[in-house]
Amino acid sequence: MAELGKISDLELMKLLLDPKRSQILEYAAGQALTVAELAERIGEKPSRLYYHVHKLEEAGLLEVVETRQIGNLVERFYQSKGHNMWLTPDLDMLNKNAAWFLQRVQTIWNPGLGMLSRKLAGESTHVKLSMSLEQQTVEEWRRQWQALDASFPASDQQQTHTHTAASETDSQAQQETAVNDGGQKRTFAFVVMSYEIDEARALGLFPDDDE
Repeated sequence: MAELGKISDLELMKLLLDPKRSQILEYAAGQALTVAELAERIGEKPSRLYYHVHKLEEAGLLEVVETRQIGNLVERFYQSKGHNMWLTPDLDMLNKNAAWFLQRVQTIWNPGLGMLSRKLAGESTHVKLSMSLEQQTVEEWRRQWQALDASFPASDQQQTHTHTAASETDSQAQQETAVNDGGQKRTFAFVVMSYEIDEARALGLFPDDDE
């Protein structure tokens, strides 16, 4: 898997955390597609994708790999630059933009709770939630989190993965373990949720942000 490395630019992070743009990158990873073809796969009107495609091309995540002259129009075929990119935000960038990042976490988390509420009410929705309370030392907790974190992405398919775990630096981790551990068991919560964003959007639970 290719790795782009740390993301230190907020605007790039905003691009990659947008579900619609993630879909564009995923569909364009395996083959070159026109905006019309991308729109058909995503279920959108082409006019609503041109802006997103332009922003991704501007950021260097999409590139035009072929052009065809059709009458007076030039048809462009786009492909993602770099398959299976593993993207991780820089911690300093997140610290400086904490309010935006936390708001974005809520934007992604809350629709999942809405989906879960509908599922508990008897509706058929694609949502999964797993919770666990574990008695562990700080070091045990850290190792378990690292193992869980390393399990993403679960798929080996060609796509662009935006990894947004807000973890500490190595020095911070060592300091926290040295100060707080001492072999004492503590209670740690692990919460993992997954749901289908397209379904959440169709149900009116996920905001359609075109900015």
